[in-house]
Amino acid sequence: MIVMGIDPGSNTGAALSRILRLHTARATREGLRLVLVEGLSQVAAAAQSGATRQSITRMLGSARQAVADAQVIAGAAMPEKRRD
Repeated sequence: MIVMGIDPGSNTGAALSRILRLHTARATREGLRLVLVEGLSQVAAAAQSGATRQSITRMLGSARQAVADAQVIAGAAMPEKRRD
C-alpha cells in the first residue's frame, strides 16, 4: 500500500512504517520522559515510573531509531541544497 505517495519499499516508506508502529505502556513512556527530560538514570527512572529497566532501554532504542527515521523522512521531503 502506498501512503501519501510514499512507496513502502523505499527507505522513507520503511522509516515511516517504523514510526507509525511506535507505541508503549504509560509507565514506559513516563520512564522514557524521566530519562530524556529529567536526566534520571534508566534504573532510577524505572523505579520511579514502575516500568522495568529493560522496557525503558528497549524504548530508548526505539526512540533513537524514530529520530533517525524522521531524519530520513525529512531528508526525502526537503529539496536539495543548491551549490553555487
